[in-house]
Amino acid sequence: MIGIADIAYLLPPQRVANAPRAERLGVPLATLDRRIGVRQVARRAAEQDTSDLAVAAAEALFARGAVERDQVDCLVVVTQNPDGRGLPHTSALVHARLGLEPGCAVFDIGLGCSGYVYGLSIVSSFMQANGLRQGLLVTADP
Repeated sequence: MIGIADIAYLLPPQRVANAPRAERLGVPLATLDRRIGVRQVARRAAEQDTSDLAVAAAEALFARGAVERDQVDCLVVVTQNPDGRGLPHTSALVHARLGLEPGCAVFDIGLGCSGYVYGLSIVSSFMQANGLRQGLLVTADP
Protein backbone atom coordinates (compact mmCIF):
# COMPACT_ATOMS: atom_id res chain seq x y z
CA MET A 1 0.00 0.00 0.00
CA ILE A 2 1.29 3.47 -0.84
CA GLY A 3 0.63 6.35 1.55
CA ILE A 4 2.22 9.42 3.09
CA ALA A 5 4.58 8.60 5.98
CA ASP A 6 5.56 12.17 6.91
CA ILE A 7 5.73 15.73 5.61
CA ALA A 8 8.49 18.28 6.20
CA TYR A 9 8.98 21.80 4.90
CA LEU A 10 11.34 24.73 4.75
CA LEU A 11 10.24 28.35 4.65
CA PRO A 12 13.10 30.80 4.19
CA PRO A 13 13.01 33.58 6.79
CA GLN A 14 13.03 36.51 4.32
CA ARG A 15 9.58 37.94 3.50
CA VAL A 16 8.31 40.22 0.75
CA ALA A 17 5.13 42.20 1.40
CA ASN A 18 2.38 42.08 -1.23
CA ALA A 19 0.87 45.52 -0.43
CA PRO A 20 3.51 47.52 -2.39
CA ARG A 21 3.13 45.10 -5.28
CA ALA A 22 -0.65 45.57 -5.31
CA GLU A 23 -0.18 49.34 -5.25
CA ARG A 24 2.22 49.22 -8.22
CA LEU A 25 -0.29 47.13 -10.16
CA GLY A 26 -3.21 49.39 -9.22
CA VAL A 27 -5.00 46.49 -7.52
CA PRO A 28 -6.86 47.09 -4.24
CA LEU A 29 -5.30 45.17 -1.34
CA ALA A 30 -8.69 43.55 -0.63
CA THR A 31 -8.64 42.05 -4.14
CA LEU A 32 -5.17 40.69 -3.57
CA ASP A 33 -6.23 39.22 -0.22
CA ARG A 34 -9.25 37.57 -1.80
CA ARG A 35 -7.34 36.13 -4.74
CA ILE A 36 -4.15 34.85 -3.13
CA GLY A 37 -4.93 34.97 0.58
CA VAL A 38 -1.54 36.09 1.86
CA ARG A 39 -0.09 39.51 2.70
CA GLN A 40 3.53 38.42 2.39
CA VAL A 41 5.50 35.66 0.71
CA ALA A 42 8.67 33.86 1.73
CA ARG A 43 11.75 34.44 -0.43
CA ARG A 44 14.99 32.52 -0.63
CA ALA A 45 18.31 34.15 0.09
CA ALA A 46 20.16 35.37 -3.00
CA GLU A 47 22.69 32.54 -2.75
CA GLN A 48 20.04 29.79 -2.41
CA ASP A 49 18.82 27.79 -5.35
CA THR A 50 15.87 25.44 -5.74
CA SER A 51 18.01 22.41 -4.91
CA ASP A 52 19.15 24.07 -1.66
CA LEU A 53 15.52 24.42 -0.55
CA ALA A 54 14.72 20.84 -1.57
CA VAL A 55 17.74 19.39 0.23
CA ALA A 56 17.00 21.31 3.44
CA ALA A 57 13.39 20.08 3.50
CA ALA A 58 14.44 16.48 2.81
CA GLU A 59 17.11 16.62 5.53
CA ALA A 60 14.45 17.83 7.99
CA LEU A 61 12.31 14.85 6.98
CA PHE A 62 15.17 12.39 7.45
CA ALA A 63 16.03 13.92 10.84
CA ARG A 64 12.57 13.06 12.13
CA GLY A 65 13.13 9.38 11.33
CA ALA A 66 9.88 8.44 9.57
CA VAL A 67 11.75 8.14 6.27
CA GLU A 68 15.10 6.34 6.00
CA ARG A 69 17.55 7.84 3.49
CA ASP A 70 18.87 4.46 2.36
CA GLN A 71 15.35 3.14 1.74
CA VAL A 72 14.29 5.84 -0.75
CA ASP A 73 13.97 4.24 -4.16
CA CYS A 74 12.19 7.09 -5.95
CA LEU A 75 12.87 10.85 -5.78
CA VAL A 76 10.70 13.33 -7.66
CA VAL A 77 11.24 17.09 -7.52
CA VAL A 78 8.38 19.36 -8.59
CA THR A 79 9.43 22.87 -9.55
CA GLN A 80 8.76 25.50 -12.18
CA ASN A 81 12.14 27.11 -11.41
CA PRO A 82 14.92 24.53 -11.75
CA ASP A 83 18.53 25.24 -10.83
CA GLY A 84 20.66 26.97 -13.45
CA ARG A 85 19.52 26.25 -16.96
CA GLY A 86 17.67 23.07 -16.01
CA LEU A 87 20.55 20.68 -16.65
CA PRO A 88 21.53 18.70 -14.81
CA HIS A 89 17.95 18.41 -13.65
CA THR A 90 17.26 19.56 -10.10
CA SER A 91 16.31 16.08 -8.88
CA ALA A 92 19.74 14.76 -9.95
CA LEU A 93 21.42 17.50 -7.93
CA VAL A 94 19.21 16.76 -4.91
CA HIS A 95 19.85 13.01 -5.27
CA ALA A 96 23.61 13.53 -5.19
CA ARG A 97 23.56 15.98 -2.27
CA LEU A 98 21.32 13.74 -0.18
CA GLY A 99 23.54 10.73 -0.86
CA LEU A 100 20.66 8.54 -2.00
CA GLU A 101 21.29 5.08 -3.43
CA PRO A 102 22.55 4.96 -7.05
CA GLY A 103 19.58 2.83 -8.16
CA CYS A 104 17.03 5.38 -6.92
CA ALA A 105 14.68 6.52 -9.72
CA VAL A 106 15.03 10.29 -10.11
CA PHE A 107 13.12 12.82 -12.20
CA ASP A 108 11.63 16.33 -12.25
CA ILE A 109 8.08 17.47 -12.86
CA GLY A 110 7.88 20.99 -14.29
CA LEU A 111 4.82 22.41 -12.55
CA GLY A 112 3.98 25.12 -10.02
CA CYS A 113 0.94 25.23 -7.74
CA SER A 114 -0.77 22.11 -9.07
CA GLY A 115 2.49 20.17 -8.89
CA TYR A 116 1.91 18.76 -5.41
CA VAL A 117 -1.40 17.16 -6.35
CA TYR A 118 -0.16 15.89 -9.71
CA GLY A 119 3.13 14.84 -8.11
CA LEU A 120 1.34 12.64 -5.57
CA SER A 121 -0.56 10.89 -8.33
CA ILE A 122 2.50 10.46 -10.56
CA VAL A 123 4.74 9.18 -7.76
CA SER A 124 2.06 6.78 -6.52
CA SER A 125 1.46 5.40 -10.01
CA PHE A 126 5.16 5.20 -10.81
CA MET A 127 5.93 3.37 -7.57
CA GLN A 128 3.07 0.89 -8.04
CA ALA A 129 4.01 0.21 -11.66
CA ASN A 130 7.66 -0.41 -10.75
CA GLY A 131 7.29 -2.24 -7.44
CA LEU A 132 8.93 0.53 -5.43
CA ARG A 133 8.43 0.81 -1.70
CA GLN A 134 9.51 4.26 -0.56
CA GLY A 135 9.42 7.48 -2.53
CA LEU A 136 10.29 11.07 -1.76
CA LEU A 137 8.26 13.86 -3.37
CA VAL A 138 9.73 17.33 -3.02
CA THR A 139 8.08 20.52 -4.20
CA ALA A 140 10.43 23.49 -4.24
CA ASP A 141 10.30 26.95 -5.75
CA PRO A 142 12.36 29.98 -4.84
